[in-house]
Amino acid sequence: MKKRGEIHYLEPSIVEKNIWNLNHFFTSLFIGLFLVAIFIIIINFLNLDLTQVLILFLTIIIIYSIILFFLLEPKRLREIQQPILKTIANKPIYKQIPYETVKKIYVTNPKKSSKKTPIKKFNFYASTQSKTYHKNTCRLSRLMKRKYKIGNDKEIYFTKNKYRPCKVCIQNQYPELK
Repeated sequence: MKKRGEIHYLEPSIVEKNIWNLNHFFTSLFIGLFLVAIFIIIINFLNLDLTQVLILFLTIIIIYSIILFFLLEPKRLREIQQPILKTIANKPIYKQIPYETVKKIYVTNPKKSSKKTPIKKFNFYASTQSKTYHKNTCRLSRLMKRKYKIGNDKEIYFTKNKYRPCKVCIQNQYPELK
């Protein structure tokens, strides 16, 4: 039995955020204005070419970005929320606020119908590579690659196109030749 007023600590949730240090924001702004003023003064007093002005501008930008990095360095803020479950009179009290979200589903490749076309079974198969034909029960007809395989129901078709009969099929047809 649970006693009255028991406290259970549930698993904490941890949220981490990166926050810029804004203590030196105004100093970095003044340093930026100071560098712009120095850039304008140098251009007015020295007669520089366009390439020299661009090189000077890039060096001042690099120096300012290095100064900003050290002045406004980001700090990681870790926020830990510890939910507590209290039981009062054997009834746990835990307040949880439900919320709804919209989940968008994108279909990139819609599924096609799973109806397969029936495969035509022929009585004879031939190989265009070896120019031999086989019966559909011959073990060698199953070893042919698909790209070289031709099928037909009549043996006359293959004899007209100058295909030779398979020796294994002939031995099975005429057992006295074995």
